[in-house]
Amino acid sequence: MPIAMPEAWFLVIIPQKILHYAVHFYNFALITRKTANMHPACLAARKIIMKAPNYITRTIPAGSLTTVLAAALALCLGVSGCGEKIEDPKPSENVAIFYIAGYNSLYSYLRDDVYDLCTSTLPTDANGEDVVLVYSRIAPSSNFKDGTPSALFRLYRSRKKASDGTYPIVRDTLLRFDALHRACSSETITEVLNYAKANFPSKRYGMLFSSHGRGWVPNGYYVDPKPPVSFAPSLRQSSSGPALPDGAHVYVEPDYEEGDIVTKSIGEDIGYVGSTKVSYEMEIEDFASAIPYKLDYLLVDACLMGGVEFAYALRGKVGIVGFSQAEVLADGFDYKKVVSQLCTGAEPLPLDVCKDYYSLYNSQSGPHHSATISAVDCDKISSLASVCKTLFEKYRSEIASLDVDSVQGYSGGNKKWFFDLEDVLLKAGISDSEKAQLSAALEDCVPYKGCTGQYYTVTEKKALEVKHFCGLSMFMPSAGNEYLDGYYKALQWNEATGLIR
Repeated sequence: MPIAMPEAWFLVIIPQKILHYAVHFYNFALITRKTANMHPACLAARKIIMKAPNYITRTIPAGSLTTVLAAALALCLGVSGCGEKIEDPKPSENVAIFYIAGYNSLYSYLRDDVYDLCTSTLPTDANGEDVVLVYSRIAPSSNFKDGTPSALFRLYRSRKKASDGTYPIVRDTLLRFDALHRACSSETITEVLNYAKANFPSKRYGMLFSSHGRGWVPNGYYVDPKPPVSFAPSLRQSSSGPALPDGAHVYVEPDYEEGDIVTKSIGEDIGYVGSTKVSYEMEIEDFASAIPYKLDYLLVDACLMGGVEFAYALRGKVGIVGFSQAEVLADGFDYKKVVSQLCTGAEPLPLDVCKDYYSLYNSQSGPHHSATISAVDCDKISSLASVCKTLFEKYRSEIASLDVDSVQGYSGGNKKWFFDLEDVLLKAGISDSEKAQLSAALEDCVPYKGCTGQYYTVTEKKALEVKHFCGLSMFMPSAGNEYLDGYYKALQWNEATGLIR
């Protein structure tokens, strides 16, 4: 029976433990609820989480908050679905998979993104309708010690009208994972994508991935760059503990202060090994290899992923990839609109998502006037590789001697490893005919690009100017060192073009 929420509210001080339980309840409600729009009990929990500076909030007065949350949780458990398979499903036009990896410092932003998805314009569950799937692992707080369960669920609008005349949003849980199961692992990505294809036949599949991102650089290097000799032990081993598991490195706290702009700086899960706080990340080619079949599009709502190295690794795995060359403000894409652009009943519109992202931030002012975005056709990037291979060989010494501050970059401080691909070659002195050849190859594989003329970087805590923008970044050898060069040599892009020998 539905829980009647009291009409009266009053101001109380909420202890941290109650706030913690409220966050757990809200996360659990998102991944297990099967019926109705957000129940008032869920909204009450969300108020505690999202609207409570210093844990002061409006909350329910009657009896005990714990009683209401427990009853609401029982309601969620009573109506949740788990792994129910549709009999004789008719193929849909589109399956859109939203992969939200938020067990990290972005948890509050990504929780809002999931909420926006749950309240957006959604298809129904009619046989043959487009399908919206959400995988979500979001931290309940910033301690990261206990883990949190994650789930894959389907979102749709019920075809049955509720008593209030609305058509409720349904969250149907399909897969559940335990509290220590990492989102940022190739195994989890593969499992989610395989489940989607096995259970929801469709003409097209696409994914939006949202988390931190750090471009092509090695696991852990972006947050704690070290000279090549000391790099491995400094990141892979605690000073007082054992060597860390594969994929883990010692966590470095983001350099944020209260009131700072936050960016989404592929994927991150935070956890503990003994008393050591660690971070698990994925490298670009591990991410690409986790995709078990070709996706029509991949939209990456994360920092610094808009490099030619990543796009080249995705060839044969993805049709269109949309991503940012610079840092992404933590609010990211507009999650209230993306479903209507990707689940159209016909062709999905990933380029429109990219265009709306640009328009959203181009309309803002100050440091929020910050966006770099492009859509790249991964099926056509091999032609660009052929052009670049010739130019890299011919202008090898000129490229190697370029001053990092003379070329358009997309990162600041001591993290200058991402440069505009076209500007690198222009500054190296390519001829007019070679410029035309390079421009043609870029235009062929970059159907859309948008830039606000500046990008905000957390490293320098200010916006930096963009004077040249081709829609793809690349590494520049003069910005490297022996360790980075050695790592970069093994990337598929480098094997194809010979940038680093």
